[in-house]
Amino acid sequence: MDYTRERSGAPGSGNGRSSSRKSTTGGSGSARRASTSPHSPPALFKTLTWVLILFCTSFASFYFGVWTGIQAASLEDESRAFGVTLNGQSGGFCTTACWKEISNENGEIQRKVQEFAEKKVREELQNKLEDLCKRIPTNAINSRNNLKETKLFSKSITHFATGLVRVANTDLMKTFDFGVPPNPNTENYDALILYNKKDALPSDETIARAARQEDPKQGLPFVTANTATENCDTMNVVFINNPGNTRQCLALVGGQYQSYHVQRWMRRSDNFRGLNADYPLKLTSRGWTAAGRMEFTPPKDNHVKDHQDILRTYLNNADDIKNRLKAILSKMKTHTIVVLTCNFGQSELLMNFACSARSRGFDLSNVLVFPTDLETKELAEGMGLTTFYEEKIMASVPKAEANAYGDKIFTRVMFAKVVCVQLVNELGYDLLFSDVDVVWYET
Repeated sequence: MDYTRERSGAPGSGNGRSSSRKSTTGGSGSARRASTSPHSPPALFKTLTWVLILFCTSFASFYFGVWTGIQAASLEDESRAFGVTLNGQSGGFCTTACWKEISNENGEIQRKVQEFAEKKVREELQNKLEDLCKRIPTNAINSRNNLKETKLFSKSITHFATGLVRVANTDLMKTFDFGVPPNPNTENYDALILYNKKDALPSDETIARAARQEDPKQGLPFVTANTATENCDTMNVVFINNPGNTRQCLALVGGQYQSYHVQRWMRRSDNFRGLNADYPLKLTSRGWTAAGRMEFTPPKDNHVKDHQDILRTYLNNADDIKNRLKAILSKMKTHTIVVLTCNFGQSELLMNFACSARSRGFDLSNVLVFPTDLETKELAEGMGLTTFYEEKIMASVPKAEANAYGDKIFTRVMFAKVVCVQLVNELGYDLLFSDVDVVWYET
């Protein structure tokens, strides 16, 4: 529809042009053109506009007059309150001299009105402040204001560090399952727990004061893991070591974005020459060693293409693979599966796992092995383990064991680990993935 033509044409005209007519005024016979152009507002619109203007003007005038009367009355009352005598009269209606005095910005009345207003404002603010202070509970006061500054914990760091205690490594790792086994070489080592708030310190006041180092002659308190964490709502855990035996530092920066990533900085160049004290500290990846060697090199173009081909094969056959896997999982009569994967190069470790678990009385009926070759499949089934073998996606995994961490064989086996976990999870099963180079203990 042509909206331009429809709007420009006059009603009743079929040619889209504006209509016109002649009218005689005062017998002069002069003609006027009555335009219906969209730019000329209708007569009704003009009338309403003037009505609105008149209404708004009347409304404003009315309220201005009311406001003026109120102000005059209030000034009269204030003159009585202040005891101001004008023309020998106290109170009553304001005379001409009275209004002259009121209109004087530097006059006596204006000065006393200002003093009275300021006094009222101060009294109101004081009452509000006292009422507000009464409503604030005592324990709601910022805990930092209650902290006694010590030589170790100055007020400049109390926003993230207010106390420090020692806990035995073994005690801490037995109390909390951090997901990693304790290092047997650190049996007699202690861990440090740093408190961000005074309220997180142990409830025992003697321990809390020692943790705050209020007495510099006392050492850091040594407590149990339960005592150290009894008032902690949250706890961040950082595992640190010193590979390469470098002069390592640990920086804690408070008042920033809460990051759960540990940055690594080294004094190094960009050409793999190792540590150099003459260089500034530079952000460094995990794979960079103190000797200047990059252990995690980016993949080459041919490696990227190989991985893409393997992934494409897996995705194109995923539906068929899941249908066959679903039939096997349904026969296991459990919804929690222990998943393992293994190639022939690691088959001895698989045998060790199965024999060790059975010798300790573990039931392996919920264990599902994803072998990467037929030899490992036959070996696992010979030990009574359930298997699922898919040649299309496992054909790229070499049979030999990996020569080094992160080499080509290692990365192919890693792909098999990712695939078997995803398949079982997508079918709605809970699972525990385990490497084959482990043994189980019952606790």
